Amino acid sequence: MRQGPRDAAQELLLLGRPWDIALAEIRVPVRLWHGAADTQVPVAIARRLAATIPHCRARFIPAAGHFWIFDHVDEILAALA
Repeated sequence: MRQGPRDAAQELLLLGRPWDIALAEIRVPVRLWHGAADTQVPVAIARRLAATIPHCRARFIPAAGHFWIFDHVDEILAALA
């Protein structure tokens, strides 16, 4: 979005349209992490994704905001290894 408001608008259009994948049809295990105090992407969206994707293991980090990942990189890499 650093290119200006035009790119920010394009990003919002992409995020707002229907996805080309049916989340309920995902057949591989999914790990989802989300900051419970994220004000940019509400936790309700992540909870909905977790409830829709079969075999989704979700972790909601209490008091973590949008950039929580910087404090939890080791945890994520360990889970993915």
